[in-house]
Amino acid sequence: MTAMTLAMRLRDRLAPPKGARAERPSSDAAGVYAPVFFTEWEWSFLLAVVETVVPGGEDGSRDATGVPMFIDRQLGAPVGGESCWHMLAPFLAGVSPVLDYQLRFPLRNLYRHGIAVVNRIFLDETGHPFAEASETERDAFLLRLAAGRVAFRGICGQAFFRQLLTDIRLGCRVTG
Repeated sequence: MTAMTLAMRLRDRLAPPKGARAERPSSDAAGVYAPVFFTEWEWSFLLAVVETVVPGGEDGSRDATGVPMFIDRQLGAPVGGESCWHMLAPFLAGVSPVLDYQLRFPLRNLYRHGIAVVNRIFLDETGHPFAEASETERDAFLLRLAAGRVAFRGICGQAFFRQLLTDIRLGCRVTG
């Protein structure tokens, strides 16, 4: 399945039924997006990761403002739960990423657990939360996470990072 096919399937699953008015993203009185799925500290983590991972433009600016919102809405929709994924065993470790999502957790659970573990490990190592770290600290940690050099419990840190990166890339394509 190509990335474009996956993006089209996600778009179709997230689209409102024909004739229905599309819901506007949640926002507070000041017009700031209020996450639907993520808690405040999970949202801060996601913003920090996107800021670190998405490359800047030639002028140093980044246009990834819609990516965290895309991921939040995706996880708050049915695609974030188990109803859209094959959730029956066997769950084989080390399968090709080409085979799509292959873990026993719904995406919502993967994100919740992964963010909590990353924040706990990062806090233990540095004394401050991931979202408050410098870009250099975040970048070094994410490189370790991607290489499988961060010890996770319950899920594979590499699998969490791979899914997070996949969703960021998809968000860049959809919102970009």
